[in-house]
Amino acid sequence: MNSKIISTLLKMVFPITFNVVFLVTVLSADMHAAAWISCFFVNLSYIVMIMLPYFKPKEKNTEAANYVVYLTTSLGFVVIFIVGFLIMFINPESFGVQTFLIMLVLLMIEAAATLTYMLANKNAADMIAQQSHDSCNMRTIAFDLQSVSTLFTDPEQKKKLNQLADIIRTSPTASRPEVYEYEQEIRNTVADIVNQIKAGKQADYNSMFESIRTALTNRNNKLKLL
Repeated sequence: MNSKIISTLLKMVFPITFNVVFLVTVLSADMHAAAWISCFFVNLSYIVMIMLPYFKPKEKNTEAANYVVYLTTSLGFVVIFIVGFLIMFINPESFGVQTFLIMLVLLMIEAAATLTYMLANKNAADMIAQQSHDSCNMRTIAFDLQSVSTLFTDPEQKKKLNQLADIIRTSPTASRPEVYEYEQEIRNTVADIVNQIKAGKQADYNSMFESIRTALTNRNNKLKLL
């Protein structure tokens, strides 16, 4: 049997059992509004808990943070279930409005805590993805430079190019909007070097190397201050 089907069936065990027991109890006792309100909020809290996997970040680095979200929501569900279960047994006729307010407050606390942790996880996942993207960009720039080093006939220029590629490779991978201008200048100049050398054209490569080095130095220095 498909694992998703098994998972879905397991998730249905609680609501089916709970609601069957509740309805049997209703038929055998004079249940009031408080019990029906409690039943509704217990089911609603359970739905919130099982829907979490569809909204959590997929990155492996956020698994520990996702665990906190599950724990928070599960704890909220357990509290709502216990309170609701007790109210069903207490079952006073005049406790309907109070029950609604109590259960609503508990559900709102659960939802607020869950959404807070989920937002924090989303921000963490976005930061991880951005850092991975930035790291890839810096490695790509270094690779592009080094890939054309064999096409240089001047040993001194080849040496400068390889040194520059090493500096780029060992530069901070994390980026910030404040340094995008420098990074764009580096990318454009590297692209010019690659295109010029592949086309066999003569150019002032030393000046281009210096331009990259200056932009890279400015970028790295500004990142240290941020």
